[in-house]
Amino acid sequence: MSESGTISIHAQNIMPIIKKWLYSDKDIFIREMISNGSDAIVKRQLAQPEFLGQGAIHVQVDEAAGELRFIDNGVGMTVDEVRKYINQVAFSSAEEFLKQYEGAEKSGIIGHFGLGFYSAFMVSKNVAIDTLSYQDGAQPVLWTSADGLSFEIAEGARNTIGTTIILTIQDEEHEFLHMHRVREVLERYCAFMAIPIYLEDMAKKDEDNPSDSVGESAEHDEDIDEDELTAEEEEELAKEAAKLEGLSDEEMEKELERITAEMDDKESEHSHHHDHDHHDHHDHHHDHDAKPKPINDTRPLWLKDPKETDEKEYKDFYYKVFHEYEAPLFWVHLNVDYPFRLKGILYFPKLKQEFAGIQEGPIKLFSGQVFVADNIKEVIPEFLTLLKGVIDCPDLPLNVSRSFLQNDGYVKKLSAYITRKVADRLVSLFNNERASFEKYWEDIHPFIKYGCMKDESFYDKVKDILIYKTTDGAFMTRSEYLEKNKEKAESKIFYATDEHLQATTIALYKDQGIDVALLDSPIDVNFISFLEYKDQQVKYARVDADLSGLESKEGGLSVDLKRLEAMFRDALDKKDLTVAVEALKDETVPAVVLEEEQMRRFRDMSRFMGRDMGTGIPVSIKLVLNSRSPVVEALSIRDAGEVTNDLCRQVYDLAQMARQPLDPDAAKKFISRSYGLLAKLIKAI
Repeated sequence: MSESGTISIHAQNIMPIIKKWLYSDKDIFIREMISNGSDAIVKRQLAQPEFLGQGAIHVQVDEAAGELRFIDNGVGMTVDEVRKYINQVAFSSAEEFLKQYEGAEKSGIIGHFGLGFYSAFMVSKNVAIDTLSYQDGAQPVLWTSADGLSFEIAEGARNTIGTTIILTIQDEEHEFLHMHRVREVLERYCAFMAIPIYLEDMAKKDEDNPSDSVGESAEHDEDIDEDELTAEEEEELAKEAAKLEGLSDEEMEKELERITAEMDDKESEHSHHHDHDHHDHHDHHHDHDAKPKPINDTRPLWLKDPKETDEKEYKDFYYKVFHEYEAPLFWVHLNVDYPFRLKGILYFPKLKQEFAGIQEGPIKLFSGQVFVADNIKEVIPEFLTLLKGVIDCPDLPLNVSRSFLQNDGYVKKLSAYITRKVADRLVSLFNNERASFEKYWEDIHPFIKYGCMKDESFYDKVKDILIYKTTDGAFMTRSEYLEKNKEKAESKIFYATDEHLQATTIALYKDQGIDVALLDSPIDVNFISFLEYKDQQVKYARVDADLSGLESKEGGLSVDLKRLEAMFRDALDKKDLTVAVEALKDETVPAVVLEEEQMRRFRDMSRFMGRDMGTGIPVSIKLVLNSRSPVVEALSIRDAGEVTNDLCRQVYDLAQMARQPLDPDAAKKFISRSYGLLAKLIKAI
């Protein structure tokens, strides 16, 4: 058997494109090699049910030979299949890839499934496939190519069913002959694949077994980790195989997943029991005699039944996958098989109060247990990427552009389902464990508020569980706040942005029995306006922007407003200052400074967004004098003069300090003036 030829008339145009598009993440070729091996094993399981539980993939790093080898005991290929699948199909797919992405931006691609085997040429100066089909009478086939443009086919050397892919690595890509680099790539893309993957350092293997050759290792890979079946196990396999007859491909695949899971669980139990019974006896032989362990977890937590998973398992998985040391607050386990297949776990981590500094999760997207990418916002709603988690969508089309994903109905249903399940979990927590919900609120409220503003369906589901923490430390929903304060502040929610700086003004409201909500996160600036837009019957007023509920029904002294206005304008040198007189319930407060709510919000939003749009807008300040205050009464009858001016300035600065710090120049003048007034007071005494 010997032939040679060129792979495709278009190959010269396509191969540079493959290298160009994949260059920045060229290590993806390892994922493609593993995925091909996994597919081959699944096909053999379908064709030979008795093969269940025996599939494995071995990755051999041979730095001395300059080779990276991928060995599977899957279905293998005949010479005709090599011609069909290697020489033709791959490049027809690559040609479609070229047409779809020619002239597109790199960011338009989220995955490269479909290029498959030919991604190996990004790092290889020679690629060989040694394969033997499971079909009766099949002969081993050896396919080789130095550049992906031409090939040779000859008789292969394999004597066991499966495929060996041998990559002779380019000199400049020597990193892929280092164990730590290959392990890092495998752990990133293949840490949870369904087929066991074993990583072998051939340098160490040669040291341990100098008589073994590389060829022997490759040819006997099918026998690794396989034990003789007992009569009972053979009978059980025969029964399971009989169940598969007459099933559709989809039904058969699901049945295989179930059987494989059961066998994995049994093997795990057996291994644990064996290790426990013999640990003491074999401890000093552990390094030499231990059975090789796969680098991947073939049965990740997200595939398990939530009812059979405990809190420790969820937390351990979180620590392992996200390298976190702080426990998550709580989590959502996604598990659906119809109308689409989706499984996953979303964790709520502790979030920082400084919303602008929050880092994305990430949420890792898998396709059939193969890692694809982090935070694919077409599948995972953008606001959910503040969480950490894993999502596995085995039916998701991955060799398409983002624009396709954005307009794909299937993907939109996935995204909507994920959003709904997260909202359901939050509502359930509020209804059934409100104390826990309130305890978590400080950490999760930025995420919830952001989600409400980004996704209307999410807001509709959680709007009734939005809570406010008051300055007294209590938690209230919007309806609870309005009901409690309706006699003194109907359809209005009073809030503070800094309970320390605004303590004086807050006290005015608390003294009248009015609750003050604490909305002190940067996101609250936008969220308040959002809430007013969604429910225009309820208004939000910052404590330094509204005096509702603070006016005295008894009224105050009759004072000359125009005289007081002129007095303060002259003293402060603010000719446009608005001055008003109100009778406030608290006689000890001579004045308050109010700032127009909407203008202040606009400036705050601009500052939050990192813009300067609000800097040119004049600050709309109103000085409200309390006609029930003895200080104001005294000022209203004083003659103009330096002391009167100092008193006016002092009243104004004190009112300003009740809402925000004075700027350095004003603070310096305030201190100097205070000393002067004290000196005058002492002399008067």
